Amino acid sequence: MAIVARPGKHGSSKVFIKATDIFDSGKQLEEMFPYGRLCVFPVVKETHYVVLQVNSPREGEVELLDPNGKDTKVMLIPLTARRDEDELRDAWHSGEQTVVTVLQATWEADGREYCEEAITAVLKCGATTSGN
Repeated sequence: MAIVARPGKHGSSKVFIKATDIFDSGKQLEEMFPYGRLCVFPVVKETHYVVLQVNSPREGEVELLDPNGKDTKVMLIPLTARRDEDELRDAWHSGEQTVVTVLQATWEADGREYCEEAITAVLKCGATTSGN
């Protein structure tokens, strides 16, 4: 949400921005910028992956299959999300197909491109899988 204040006798218009951090459990953020200043915002993409392995190839990692069923990726589960790792491991070991939601945010600042991604949800789909 952005609110633009009108110019007053002491300067230019200001823009107040309120946002929610999608990677830090809903933490509220607020910023104020002069109107007309370039503000950098991330492009956020949500993708659902099927879980192939938990704690493989190393402890704290999860192997995921992308939606087209062709490519795999390994993601590290951050230490702050160990509660989610237990939920993920329990869902995967139950024999039900487990799907995770991964949010990826990319943005450009100071001539460099930045990217952050995290598992934000764990879903059990009900179908059984083999090899668990």
